This record gives sequence, structure tokens and C-alpha cells, in this order.
Amino acid sequence: MPTQNLNLPFIVPAQAQKHITVNTAFQKLDIAVNISVRDVKLTAPPTDALEGERFALSELPEGAWTGHGGEIAAWQNGVWEFYAPEIGTLIWSNASETIYVKQATEWQSIESKISFQNLPAIGVQAVADDINRLMVSSPGSLFTHTGSHHQMKLNRHAATDTASLTFQTDFTGNAEIGLAGNDALSFKMRQSGGTWVESLRCEPDQPGVFTPLLRSGVVSISNDSVAVIPTPNAGGLVAIMMTSQSGFPQTDHSGIFAYDSGPSMGITVLASGTGIVSRGSEILTGVTGDVGQTSMSIKENAIQIENRFGSPREFTYSFLL
Repeated sequence: MPTQNLNLPFIVPAQAQKHITVNTAFQKLDIAVNISVRDVKLTAPPTDALEGERFALSELPEGAWTGHGGEIAAWQNGVWEFYAPEIGTLIWSNASETIYVKQATEWQSIESKISFQNLPAIGVQAVADDINRLMVSSPGSLFTHTGSHHQMKLNRHAATDTASLTFQTDFTGNAEIGLAGNDALSFKMRQSGGTWVESLRCEPDQPGVFTPLLRSGVVSISNDSVAVIPTPNAGGLVAIMMTSQSGFPQTDHSGIFAYDSGPSMGITVLASGTGIVSRGSEILTGVTGDVGQTSMSIKENAIQIENRFGSPREFTYSFLL
């Protein structure tokens, strides 16, 4: 009766020529232990096999290997010796420099079994959890390009959701940059009392940078058209200046105004050129003012600017309060 796993022959009592049994066991061990084969899934015996060299056979080998599908063949003493491995036997292929495992019907590369798709979590020198499914504890992280470009993307489900970068100290948030419940890019800071305050904001349809107490931007207005600029507060000061195509200011179409865009709407001219006219709370249509004029007026939570200069113009605006 042979051994259970390697099928090595035992020496039986009073056996003659015991050395044959021992040598047979040694030959089987030479095939089955620390298995390194020249190649895997071969179908026909090579003509250049070296003494002791091993090969992992395909399921349907030919020639001298016929009938030994899935086994390991070794060239020993001028003949082919065979070993039938159990399922789960590991071998090393010198040809592909890959580990293979014996399955029920074939030799399977362990490399092809490893998949990094749909992993539940990854922790690098850290323990990932259900919320932070990727955790990296490191002095730095580098994401570099393949080809010419590299983009990092934060994708949210809907405009009312959040896609942001949060900066923390001892895992407590101090600052946040991103889209927080709307389409505006906001910069928020956490005050000492724990309240979060928006410090800067960029609106998708209003070029420029906005702050709770200071807002500046640029708006381009076609001829005989009106731009509507939201006000950051119910009341304050605003400076408006027309620029030419080269950016040189048109001072007669510029001014500083005090406004109230709340319940008691009104606008007061503090300083202005001759080309810009305040029209109170009148609704501007694009042709309300005279040709060649810039008109402005107040409406609920916004300021209107009408361009009748005769060509498209840009206007810079800065809310001072």
C-alpha cells in the first residue's frame, strides 16, 4: 500500500530487493517535491529534455505522454517517469516565471486568479472601514500621468450631494473645498466654535470669485442687452466699471453706488461718470436707456446693468460690503 499523499511505495516485511522500492520512492520524491518545471500545459514530449527535467502536461498529451493528462513528467534514466499531483499542488514554471496550481481539469496560473476589481476595501499601512474604503497611511501619495495628462475626479450622484476635499487635524475637519449641495465651488472654514463659514465661492454662471462680504467678477454684455448680477447682501456698496476690448477702463461708464436690494429697494449714486445712469428700481429691457448710455438699476436681490454702448462690452464689478 503506498502513502496517502505522494503515493510512495512502502517496503513490506521480508521483501526482496528492497533497494528497488526505496529507489522508486526516491524517484517519485524527486519529481513531486519542490516542483520546478521547464514549462506548463505541454502536449508532446520535447526532444531536448535534460536528465531530471520536469514538465507539467496538458489534459490531452500525445506520444510517450499519452494517458498522463494533467500529470508531471520527468526525464529520468532515459525514460519518462510520471507523477499524478493532487488538486492544490503548486508548481513553478521557469518558462513564464509564474506559479501554477493544479485544479480538477487543468493547471491554473495563480496570477490570473488575482483580481483587484470590486474589492471591498484596501488599507495601506492602515485599516479601511465601510466609509473610508481606501485608507493610506504614508508621508505622501503620488498620482502621476500615463502619456501626457493626469486627472483626479470626485463624482457625486446629484447636484444636491457633496463632492469635496476636507482638510482635517486629528480627524476633525478644519477646511473644505468642493461642491457642497449645489453647483458652486465653495471654500469653507470651520470656526473655533465649530460653525462652518463660507469664505469664497465661484458660481458656474457668474465668472469671478465671491465672498460673503466681498465679491468681484466680470460680466460680458452684448449691445442692447441686460446682465443681472446677484447681490451678496441686502445692502452695501458696489463699484462698476466698463472695460474696452483691451481691458482699458471707460471711466465715464463707471461708478460707485450704495444699494439696497432688500424689501426697501433703492440705489444711490456716490460717484459716477457721465455715461452711466442710475434708474432706481426700474426694470431694464435692453433698450430702456439712451443709445450710447450704460444704465443700472436695483431689483430684488440683484443689480441690473444695461449696455447701449453700440457694441459688446465687459463690465467689472466689486461689492465692497
